[in-house]
Amino acid sequence: MISIFREFTKSKVFTLLMGLLIASFAVFGLRDVFNGVGDNNVVTAGSRGISTAEFKTMFDRYKQQYPQEHNGQALSNEEFVAQKQHLQMLDQLAGQESLAAWFDKQGVIASAKLVVDQLSQIQAFVNPATGRFDKNTYHQVLMERQLDSKMVEGQIADEIVTQQFGHAAVAGLKSPRIYALAEAALGAQTRDFSYTIVQPDRNALPQPTEADIAAFYKAHLDILTVPETRKAEMIVLSPEQFAAAIPVSDDELHKAYEAQLPTLRVAETRTFVEITAPDMASANAISTALKAGQSPDVVAKANKGTVITYDNKPQSAVSDGKLADAIFKLQSGQVSGPIQGDLGIAVVRMGNINIGSTPSFESVKPKLTADLRTDRAKDQLNKVSHQLADALNAGQDFEATAQKLGLKINPLPDLTQDGRFIAVQNGRQGWDSSYQERFPQVVKAIYALQPGAVSEVEEFGQGQYFALKLVSVKPAAAPPIATLHDVLVQQWQVEKLQASLGDLAQKAADRVNKGEPLAKVAADMKLLPVKTEAGLDRQKAQQAMGQLAGRIFYAKPGEAFQMQVGQAAYLVGRVDATHQPDAATINTQAAMIRPQMARSFAGDLFSLTQATARSTIKPKVYPKLALQALGVSSTDDTKDGDTPKKP
Repeated sequence: MISIFREFTKSKVFTLLMGLLIASFAVFGLRDVFNGVGDNNVVTAGSRGISTAEFKTMFDRYKQQYPQEHNGQALSNEEFVAQKQHLQMLDQLAGQESLAAWFDKQGVIASAKLVVDQLSQIQAFVNPATGRFDKNTYHQVLMERQLDSKMVEGQIADEIVTQQFGHAAVAGLKSPRIYALAEAALGAQTRDFSYTIVQPDRNALPQPTEADIAAFYKAHLDILTVPETRKAEMIVLSPEQFAAAIPVSDDELHKAYEAQLPTLRVAETRTFVEITAPDMASANAISTALKAGQSPDVVAKANKGTVITYDNKPQSAVSDGKLADAIFKLQSGQVSGPIQGDLGIAVVRMGNINIGSTPSFESVKPKLTADLRTDRAKDQLNKVSHQLADALNAGQDFEATAQKLGLKINPLPDLTQDGRFIAVQNGRQGWDSSYQERFPQVVKAIYALQPGAVSEVEEFGQGQYFALKLVSVKPAAAPPIATLHDVLVQQWQVEKLQASLGDLAQKAADRVNKGEPLAKVAADMKLLPVKTEAGLDRQKAQQAMGQLAGRIFYAKPGEAFQMQVGQAAYLVGRVDATHQPDAATINTQAAMIRPQMARSFAGDLFSLTQATARSTIKPKVYPKLALQALGVSSTDDTKDGDTPKKP
């Protein structure tokens, strides 16, 4: 039974479930098991609660991660709230806290030893010199990431409890063999299928009257109406605009080279083994044994020493200054005698030595030139951006100011409020949404202006700035019927054809279901000749036929059906026969399927546990308090103290 669970814990399903839970802790914050419930909590679940301050910290962390997952797009608190993301966070936090509180209620708590063992395995907390968990490193990392040790340890405790509960809950879980046999029999079944195609007569297309076109146009005004678009001009300022024109002399480059030599030099690195010794006598014994060819681990154990390995490290990696000076005077392969350092006594066996190097001036000249130009270009950009801002704020003409400062004005396409514009690609018109995806701040700024107005000089990101002038506004409207006449005729014909062909296909399917042969029906109704596919299995049918495969394998033997397979084409098909695999094949497939089914059941069991925890603990959320923590006002009618609802 344990083997089933072990398989489950190695599966993608288990990894995904655990990953989602752990990711939710990473995004939404780290909980202290003993944190009490107070009056300023945005989520309460049993004895647990999340305060407004904690929620604000979690929300800020989520906002920092958001641009990485959404094409660099950064949103304000108000925009997050408008998208109901604060409610999604509250719902997920309520689920997380309910599960943890439910475990608390059952008395399932991780021991301090387990938490410490888990901490020692986190690479960020390991001292690179010793290769071991270091308490000072641990607290330094937490301080850099603005995390509290109790909160971190609480998160790890929750993770341990969740994983151990999962181990116990699914240990020995098996799916009934009959389920696997039924699935295997269905999956290995093959079918014979025949079909015909209903297509229109291209020489007898229905022709609309002008009244038909007018009525069709009126009925589809909501689709035909083009939303409001705005035309704007934009000035973009970037360091690259100024860099190429900035001169850099050889004298300046030589000065930059000399100033940067300490960072340009490649330091000497060495690979060696250090063995600490408790006293000088032990150090002498260690040195003698190493020179005799004994293993450092064996020597260290025999003399109460500790082995520390340095792999390709510079002198600065050795924290003991005296020891470092002595080590970097040794030759490759040499074993030192006892070395008295500032921090103790050690013996060193030297390995490979990689000599440091200093790049020549000519080799780094192109980079030095580019760096100097970039630095000066940024200064020039800063100067010009202030000049542009001052001129526009003083009411000076947009075009004249750009010309005076030597800046280029870029006309933008007519943009909708959601950042789309009509583009022509491969001779066809369509909506392009690239501006909203790449430049959402530009679209937002355009729709904040009045016609003829000019924006502030705003930051574009990556050291760039922009300014806008709104040239014109085109209100939402449908194009005149005359300009769409040919398109309307085609669409009217398509709709009529689809309706008539659908009716024709259904009549053909009905005749077959009443007992007439498909070939006779196709001939009578002048449909395409019948074709047959024999021995179709699910996988091949899905790959070759897509949605049609579903209809074939869900229809009863002998049953006919119809479905649309093109803009103006319908298929009428019939399942002629089904073929079951032999018993040996079914048994083999069932044996392969059964572990997968067990993993699926385990996933369902975990989901059921989460649902049970929520229904038992009955968490409450306080969205209005959450909005106060974010400094956002909202007309959201969600009441504080409600159980969370899916946004």
